[in-house]
Amino acid sequence: MKITRISVHNILGITDAEITPGKVTLIEGENGVGKTSLLEAMRAAFGGGHDCTLIRRGCDEGSIVILLDDGQEITKDITEGKTTVTVKHPEYGELKKPRTVIDRL
Repeated sequence: MKITRISVHNILGITDAEITPGKVTLIEGENGVGKTSLLEAMRAAFGGGHDCTLIRRGCDEGSIVILLDDGQEITKDITEGKTTVTVKHPEYGELKKPRTVIDRL
């Protein structure tokens, strides 16, 4: 299973970012440009639990969307009070028990 797209909105140091990883993806740049924020967003998308400290300062919500090469889309929406995780399959739509699906990946 490969990641084909990562979209991050209002997470840590990132306002909006989208990357399309290749076989090898190099994440580089000056201090404070969001390298660690991107990696933390990816970790959070696959991890469990609620962590409102991921939301960018001054924002009310944040989201992380990861698209896999089989068409499945993992979305993690975070607000101050809760985190919602959804997994959408291209043929079956939104899957029940998204945590179980993610753990199987």
